[in-house]
Amino acid sequence: METLQWIGTVIVGGFFVGLSIFNWRFFFQKIGRGDARMSPVPWVAGFTGVFALWLCPIPETFSYWWVPFFIDFGSIPNSLWLAYSTATSKL
Repeated sequence: METLQWIGTVIVGGFFVGLSIFNWRFFFQKIGRGDARMSPVPWVAGFTGVFALWLCPIPETFSYWWVPFFIDFGSIPNSLWLAYSTATSKL
C-alpha cells in the first residue's frame, strides 16, 4: 500500500509542479505585455499540491499543507496581485 501512496504522490506532485510552472510563466508573460489577467486555472495547482502532501506516506508532510498555495502563482500570489491591481486601478 505504501508503494501505491508513493506512486500517487509522485504523479500528483508532478502535476502540481507542471501547473505551477504554467501559472508562473502565464503571469510573467501577461505582465510583460501589460495584461493583468489572472491565470485560467487559478488555485488548481495549490489544491493539487495539498492533495499530493495528503497522499504522501510520511505523516508529517501534511502539516505543510499551506506551502503549495504560496509556491503556485495561480493561488495566493496571483490573488494578491489582482487585489493590488484592483486597488490601484491598473486593470
